[in-house]
Amino acid sequence: MDQKILIKQSKIINPDGLHHRQVVDIEILNGTINLISKHIPKDPSHTFILENIPYLSCGWVDTYCELREPGNEIQEDLTTLDKLAKCSGFSHILGHPNTIPILQKPSDISFIIEKCQNFQTRILPFAATSKNFDNSTLTEFFLNKEAGCVGFSQGKKTYDNVDVLVRALRSAESLGLPVVSSPLEISLANSFVHESENTLHLGFKGQPSLAETSVIVQQIEALKYTEGHLHFTGISCKESVEIIRQAKKESLNISCDVSINNLCFTELQIADYNSLYKTNPPLRTEEDRTSLIAAINDGTIDCIASYHQPVNQEKKALEIEYAEEGILGLQTFLPMYVKHLANEISLDTFIDSITKKPQNIFQLEASKIEVGEKANLVGFDLDSEWLYHSKTLHSKVNNHPYYGQKLKGEIRFTFCRDKFYCK
Repeated sequence: MDQKILIKQSKIINPDGLHHRQVVDIEILNGTINLISKHIPKDPSHTFILENIPYLSCGWVDTYCELREPGNEIQEDLTTLDKLAKCSGFSHILGHPNTIPILQKPSDISFIIEKCQNFQTRILPFAATSKNFDNSTLTEFFLNKEAGCVGFSQGKKTYDNVDVLVRALRSAESLGLPVVSSPLEISLANSFVHESENTLHLGFKGQPSLAETSVIVQQIEALKYTEGHLHFTGISCKESVEIIRQAKKESLNISCDVSINNLCFTELQIADYNSLYKTNPPLRTEEDRTSLIAAINDGTIDCIASYHQPVNQEKKALEIEYAEEGILGLQTFLPMYVKHLANEISLDTFIDSITKKPQNIFQLEASKIEVGEKANLVGFDLDSEWLYHSKTLHSKVNNHPYYGQKLKGEIRFTFCRDKFYCK
């Protein structure tokens, strides 16, 4: 039996698309966009009719998500991640390889791809750049790509061996894939607090911006030498923005993302020692935050990432210096935008940073809202309010500062891989 879904009177947000900013009806027939029109009559053949959905875009792509399967399924497994992603607007989750064991062999990549093949969400892993993150021996780049990886990453580990980075950039370039770097100088990174006058009274040694910028400068030189594609993840300070802005002016093949946490929160959230705000990269100053926002708006920073990191309560409900770092990022992604960013980043720019730009960077199949295209859609409402608590939580854990609060901004439906989720 045919499945026909009718979406009534939604405004399409699809920068550069044929129907951008138009209010239309869309009919989906068996997973393909069948008709787009100002008005499509309802009829009994429609399996679902979706109304009062203000906005519609292509499915979202998350460029930084930490997988917990294999190894930490008690925090989250791939099945719960699929459910969480589709109710959060994401059609693609790019999962980093810092699992237990590390995702470094073709069989590791195949395990993720095969387990997720019937999910609505495309959960696509990065492969480890070096074996066991040892910064010495490269993994099997060609075979890992054949197995389905979307790039090469050290997770939260830095490249402390420039030779490995150079070889990785060259090998990945031959395969058309990026190398992902979390820029952090370990000798300067022995703190979860930004180094500033505001944090001196906390009693912890701060992490200076230099811990990030010194690595970025060095790795950009490696990029110039190899002409590969380098993607920095988790840019957090204004100095990094300036360095990357200049590198892009030199037409280097460089891209980057920022955690939504660093766009919304600052070091002041740590002032009361609340471990729910303990994250990596650390929350920095208001000046850094506004610089990051400006960089999203001018295209210096390409993507906004959820930085989804599930953490058990027993590992989070500790004194802040002992608590595990990380904040849930998926289900609160749209509410965080509405609460903190809607007046500073246009909806068009926001959607572009989680659709077209990550698709281009990681060589994903482009999504289009056009007749004849496979439906990869998310419907959302910026004004709808909902309570983020045990009955609406889709994670196994609740490590987000806004848990228990009323939030504004709601995903109404997602459609991807011929599968349909509706709230």
